Amino acid sequence: MVITPFGDLEYGDQSGLDSWLAAHDQRHKTERQTIAVNGVALPSRSMEGPLNQEWLGRHMVEHQTLKDFALPDTSVNSLILEMSWNSEENFYKWHQIHNELHSRLDQALGLT
Repeated sequence: MVITPFGDLEYGDQSGLDSWLAAHDQRHKTERQTIAVNGVALPSRSMEGPLNQEWLGRHMVEHQTLKDFALPDTSVNSLILEMSWNSEENFYKWHQIHNELHSRLDQALGLT
């Protein structure tokens, strides 16, 4: 199991993934709204499902855009987010990196 800011997940748990996708999409909207309030309009991207290669690519581009607003960290790169969840190991590795990216972004934006 992986614990994320958007809900706990286990590899292969479709119900948990559906809940995670909805909460994660809402968090991206909140982050974009916070950035917009500070005077920067970003291109709109939906983080709604379904979760597939197109979603993974779109999501990776989203994090590339948002990295400019996060606390600097050269040890975590958002390019890894394009990695498929085709194995349990990749699933957990992706979420570990993703959690760190959101943590740094949320800290910089003052979100909890």
